[in-house]
Amino acid sequence: MSEEYESNSAFIKALDQIKHENSKDFSRREKAHMAILQFDIDMFPVNLDGTRCDSCLSNQDFERYNMSNKAKIIIKGGSEADCIIQIKKALETINDQKR
Repeated sequence: MSEEYESNSAFIKALDQIKHENSKDFSRREKAHMAILQFDIDMFPVNLDGTRCDSCLSNQDFERYNMSNKAKIIIKGGSEADCIIQIKKALETINDQKR
């Protein structure tokens, strides 16, 4: 993947190593976590009255823009709780952009 991913991976490994060295009771919740959000993108034309058309754009339509109708977002956190917080922030950011 990208350099950013590799450097984050190195950071997470170093963080795990420090936690392992400092605690004999290093639990799963304290370990660095990675979430993979996968979803389909359904895009519809909109009628003048604001309603959507019945037919969805196909993957071939998306390919004209060098993309797919599938998406994957990878989110990393220093612990289980941190990863959950990062997921919430990412989803809130996506939802805020639609307004």
